[in-house]
Amino acid sequence: MNFLVEYLKHPRKIGAVASSGNGLARKMMKPINFKSANVIVEYGSGTGAFTRELVIHRKPETVLILIEQNELFCRELEKTFCNQPNIYIINDSAENVNFYPLSTT
Repeated sequence: MNFLVEYLKHPRKIGAVASSGNGLARKMMKPINFKSANVIVEYGSGTGAFTRELVIHRKPETVLILIEQNELFCRELEKTFCNQPNIYIINDSAENVNFYPLSTT
C-alpha cells in the first residue's frame, strides 16, 4: 500500500506523507502504563504502525479502539487485526467517536 498516494488523494484527511516507523512507535509506547489501561483509543491508526506496538504491550483484556477515516487504511487494519480479541475498528472521523456505543464489559 502506498501511503504517499493516499496522502495525495486525501491531503486533508491523512496526517502524514509516510507511515511511522517501528522505532518511533516503540518510543511512543514508553510513557503508557499498560498495566492500568483498560481501554485504549487510537485516533488515526493509519496502516497500524503504532497499533502493532499497542497490541504487543496491552493486557489481553484491554479494549483497543482504532478509529481511521481512510477506507483503504481501515481495510488494511481489519485484515491485520481481525483475529485479535477486544479490538474494535471504526471507519469514521474521530469527531464522531461519541456516536459509537461500545460495550467493554
